[in-house]
Amino acid sequence: MAMWPLWSLLLWEVTGAQVLSKVGDSVLLVAVRPPGFQVREAIWRSLWPSEELLAMFFQGSLETLYHSRFLGRAQLHSNLSLELGPLESADSGNFSMLMVDTRGQTWTQTLQLKVYEPGKHPES
Repeated sequence: MAMWPLWSLLLWEVTGAQVLSKVGDSVLLVAVRPPGFQVREAIWRSLWPSEELLAMFFQGSLETLYHSRFLGRAQLHSNLSLELGPLESADSGNFSMLMVDTRGQTWTQTLQLKVYEPGKHPES
């Protein structure tokens, strides 16, 4: 059985980033990774109102064919950023991206998307 050093089991997380966009537009949720992080797998999820799998990168291929409310409106790019659009007001919520590197370390990024109606000032 392989023994993993304790430091290799650390979970890294970035939270708190907020993205604003208006109804009808597209938005790019940019994937951020630490320097030197060699991505083996990546999973984008919507966390609200219910958790849904949106897209994933696994074994070298990009997949966005999951039956979520974003079906046909989500595109995973080769840099692992996720494009959503055209946006609806109900698309506001939290999104999470989990990446696993070639050594088994994980990196989680959480973004809050706020979608507002054109002509209205977005609330902070």
